[in-house]
Amino acid sequence: GERVPQDSYIVHRVVRGDTLFKLSLRYDVSVESIKAANNICASSTGVQHLPSLKIPRRETDQERERRSAVEAFSRMTGCSEEEAVYYLKQHGWDKARAVRRRNEDILHSERASVALTPVRSASAPGPSQANVPLMEVDSLDEGSFTNINTT
Repeated sequence: GERVPQDSYIVHRVVRGDTLFKLSLRYDVSVESIKAANNICASSTGVQHLPSLKIPRRETDQERERRSAVEAFSRMTGCSEEEAVYYLKQHGWDKARAVRRRNEDILHSERASVALTPVRSASAPGPSQANVPLMEVDSLDEGSFTNINTT
């Protein structure tokens, strides 16, 4: 299954009187999400036999917006989500600035590799970053490049 970061859960110590329904109301999450987080079968409702439960932490609006920004940045640029997070964090979650900087870094890297790469014959292929896409910031949909920094 999908790996969920440990900080995505709250550990709740089960006490007398706890039920999945009461916990779902208390933590504002669904009964189904609590069952899924703890591998509890669909028909089971009792939790008294368990010492603790993992309660999925609700995603804030800012977290949801940032996750969406990372996915969009990664999809548009063809980079990994880790690289997308790096550029977005460095530029206050402003996607347009992050894309511009990534483009600058790619161009700088290409220039540096050209300067340092010995001359090769036409028949001897050398390393290239030609497959790394550059984004045209001016041609992107304005709505997809709003600054979502809420701090």
